[in-house]
Amino acid sequence: EYKVILSAVDTETINWQNESHIQALSAIVENLQDYSFIKSYQSDLYQLVFYRFANSFAKVEKGQFITPLKLIDFLVKIVNPRNGETVADPTVGIADFLSMSFVNAKGSLDDKDFYGVDNDEQMIMLAKLNMLLNGDGNATLKYQSDRGSLLYKFNVDKELVPLNSRLHKKGNWDNWANQTKLMKFNVVLTNPPFGEDRKFEVINDRDRDIAELYELWDIAKVNNWIDIGLLFLENAYRILETNGRLGIVVSNSIASVDRWEKAREWLMNNMRIVALFDLPQSVFADTGVNTTLIIAYKPTEKELEKLKKEGYEIFIKDIKNVG
Repeated sequence: EYKVILSAVDTETINWQNESHIQALSAIVENLQDYSFIKSYQSDLYQLVFYRFANSFAKVEKGQFITPLKLIDFLVKIVNPRNGETVADPTVGIADFLSMSFVNAKGSLDDKDFYGVDNDEQMIMLAKLNMLLNGDGNATLKYQSDRGSLLYKFNVDKELVPLNSRLHKKGNWDNWANQTKLMKFNVVLTNPPFGEDRKFEVINDRDRDIAELYELWDIAKVNNWIDIGLLFLENAYRILETNGRLGIVVSNSIASVDRWEKAREWLMNNMRIVALFDLPQSVFADTGVNTTLIIAYKPTEKELEKLKKEGYEIFIKDIKNVG
C-alpha cells in the first residue's frame, strides 16, 4: 500500500517527522487495504473510498466540507468537460471534481490538463492519490498556504504566482511588469468556502491589498467584509477562457438576498447564467448555510451585449433530494 501512496505524492511533500503527514498516510492505508482497485470496473469505488475517510481531514473552521458524490456527478455532467479542454478547481480539496471529470470524459481529456490549488497540504496529498487511482498521474495540484488561490494564480508555466496589490487592483490581473502570462481554463468546477460565518474581513493592510484585487470588493462589500464566496466567484470568472464554462456552489444568500444584489448585477453583466439549482439544507448541514449551484459561461463581449439586449431564459430548479 505504501508503494501506491509514495508514487502518488512527491517525496518533497512527505515529512516523516510531521505527525499530521503520518496520520494522513496511515488513514489512506487503513481505508484502502480491503479494496481491490485493479479488479474494480466501477470508477465510483475510488470516490466512495475517499469520501469515507477524507471527511476526517476536513476542517469546519477552514470552511472545508467534502462535496457529496451525487452533486459532483451532477455538476460535472451538466458542465461536461470534453475534447482536450483544461479543467481547474481553485479550492480543489481531494480533487473529486477533477477526478470525476477525467473519468466521465472517457479519454477525451488529457490527464495533464487538470489543475487544482488548496491551502491545506493534507488535502493536496489526498488529491494527488485520488487522481492517480482514477488514472490521472499528471494533474498539476499545488499547495499554497494562507489565502491560497485568492492571491496566487497559475501562470502559463504551470507555476503559482502572486498577484501584485499595485498592478492588479479590481481584477486587472493581466497587467504585469514582466512577461508573466496567466493561464485561462476552459472549465472551472469548484465548491469554495462561503457564508457569512466564513466572511472575508479586512483587519490589516495585507487583507485590504488582497480584497482590492477583486472588483466585487469595491462593488459589494458591507462595511469592511464580504462573503468570501463572492471573491471565489469572481476568481472563477477571471481564470476562465472566453466561452469557458463554470459550475460553482455558493451560499443561497448570494443568489437571493438584497444585500448581494449588486454582486448579482455584476455577474449578469459578465456572464451568461444558464441555470440555478437551490439545494436542500441537509446537503451541507454542517455549514448552517443553504446553498445554490450556479451554472454559467463566459461569452465574448459582443455576444453578451446581444444576450442582455434580447434577453434570455435561465433554468431554475429547487432540488428536493440529492442522490
